[in-house]
Amino acid sequence: MFIFFVLCFFSVLVAQKPPVKYGDIENSDIKMSSYANDTTASAVILCDYGNSYFTYDENSGFQIKFEHHRRIKILNKNGYKWADISIPFYHEGSSNEKITGLKASTFNFENGKIKQDKLSNNSKFIEEINDNWSSLKFTMPNVKDGSVIEYKYIINSDFIFNYRDWQFQYSVPVKWSEYISNIPEYFNYNKTFKGYLPLFVNDIENKNDYISITTKTRSGGDGFNQVSTTFDNHRVEFLSSYNRMVMKEIPAFESEAFLTSSSNYISMIEFELASVKFPNNPIKNYTSSWESVNKELLDSESFGYQISDANFLSGGGFIKEEVEKIKNEYSQPIERMQAGFEYVKSFMKWNGSYGKYVNGSLRKAYKEKSGNSGDINLLLTLMLKKLDLNAEPVVLSTRDNGVIHPVHPSISQFNYVVAMVNLDNKQILLDATDPFNPIDMLPYRCLNDKGRIISPEKTDWIDLYTYKPKITKSLNDFMIMEDGVIKGSYRSSRENYDALSYRQAITASVSQDDFIKNMEKNNHGLKIEKYTIENLDNIKEAVKENFDVTISDQAIAMGDMIYFNPLLYDQILENPFKLEERKYPVDYGYQIVESNIYSYTLPDGYEVEEIPESISYSLPEDAAKYVYNIGCYGNKLQIVSNFNINKTQFLPEEYLALKNFYNQVIAKQAEQIILKRNSE
Repeated sequence: MFIFFVLCFFSVLVAQKPPVKYGDIENSDIKMSSYANDTTASAVILCDYGNSYFTYDENSGFQIKFEHHRRIKILNKNGYKWADISIPFYHEGSSNEKITGLKASTFNFENGKIKQDKLSNNSKFIEEINDNWSSLKFTMPNVKDGSVIEYKYIINSDFIFNYRDWQFQYSVPVKWSEYISNIPEYFNYNKTFKGYLPLFVNDIENKNDYISITTKTRSGGDGFNQVSTTFDNHRVEFLSSYNRMVMKEIPAFESEAFLTSSSNYISMIEFELASVKFPNNPIKNYTSSWESVNKELLDSESFGYQISDANFLSGGGFIKEEVEKIKNEYSQPIERMQAGFEYVKSFMKWNGSYGKYVNGSLRKAYKEKSGNSGDINLLLTLMLKKLDLNAEPVVLSTRDNGVIHPVHPSISQFNYVVAMVNLDNKQILLDATDPFNPIDMLPYRCLNDKGRIISPEKTDWIDLYTYKPKITKSLNDFMIMEDGVIKGSYRSSRENYDALSYRQAITASVSQDDFIKNMEKNNHGLKIEKYTIENLDNIKEAVKENFDVTISDQAIAMGDMIYFNPLLYDQILENPFKLEERKYPVDYGYQIVESNIYSYTLPDGYEVEEIPESISYSLPEDAAKYVYNIGCYGNKLQIVSNFNINKTQFLPEEYLALKNFYNQVIAKQAEQIILKRNSE
């Protein structure tokens, strides 16, 4: 005798009525020429509606359905990009999320009535994003100034871990955004709400749902007994968590300089599957704790296994020869760390892709001599381990991917991995993706709050803060000619992150001549007569440059007067901070040190008529400081300009002070020196 269960899932909640009816366009929307709440807007999302809920299929089990209905008003040509639609969907192996019920139309007001243009079937195409994500893409037809576009679809997903997130705020204003989530009590998701805007509606309640179970029992079939089948119907009731969230009149999110990722601060809600618990079954944890995240990564074929002893012994010995060579040549741990780092950095070429997992296997990446950040830095971790160093991988989220939320454990938050070595009570972070990156300095993209150490011993957080500032220094010795031409020498020194970016820029040029031509092009009036550079390939030292230059058009000779700005090309011309109020932090990533010294020899017969005053501006606790000193000594002028940002992050309440600090610096740097011919 055996029992077979058939589940049929019914929910009274899936038929939630959308706030708008497809194709029912209001005259006020079609005739709108500008948006009253934001007259600068190029488009307005009139309505954005989403509904995620579970259904049950006898063959596939539980499924998630996501309904999406969006209506957008296009106000001008800058808003046309909103007519390019991309619907991402997940796939794994032979299983795919399925997009059904797609309808898309453009509505225009023509000849006194609303005209509808429907999307044709041959206008759609699929674009692969990566190994697990693709996108259905299309462009709305006949879009012009004043169009209203509307589309709706359903995504059917077998992947219960892929419960849809919802974004309320965008780079254009939104009149109405509504999202409904309906989750049976069997599924536990961590929810993370981001942004600073309040919900207009936040209805939360538990509602009764049920599953109808048909029990099929077969008996008999032995001897003379005939096989018989009986069916019993049972109703299993459970609770479903229902949440309706609404925002209205949402302002456009305005991005500004020194922002890690807008996704950190745009109003949205994210879901991460934590656990599943069915009746009479043990709980199955996914990302219910950081310890479970640690275990899942260590158990992963594409992560922990790749750096394990088991992999090394069963086929990961492809680096054994190089490991033995380094061991024989170096005995000190710090020397082995440096040698292993330099080897991986020079042998492997980064393909520009981020990743925490290997793309296939480390053996494959090593054979191809290239890979993503996961391939390269997990290979580095493996090599450092085999060099008898205490090395572990550190997963992190890059600056453009958003900050990790420590309250809600999640694997999907991480999109990058680096190596870490514990040496002499110090934790040293290493990234081998860039040939110009020193051993003790992470790339700028990685300077994003904290990373997570993945280790069979103990998992923990590690700060991604850098103690190395971006340092730029220059020493300028110039002569001013009577016609306003400036001649002389320019000496510069670049350290740490300035040296890194400068080396990248030089090597990206076709040639050194091409680099110099671009420098002359980007600095009006500059003519480089002679140029030398030191330490371009010696990343342990500062990049040093020596220029002999002639500069025209930077000083104006008029009659007996010469007017010029002594800072030449080193002025801050525009304030990076323009918002009246910024509700998210200013994040530089590193400290900034800029020091420029200028010495000018005046033309014969000229004297100083007017010079700026020396000043010093600073924010509380010297968080930012600017010093401008000027002195006149006979026919010599000397100017010192020092600009320092001494902390990496400024909170929203410090924004206006920082903005005003820049305004003061810009005003001071704009002041001119006036020379006058001596009448004697």
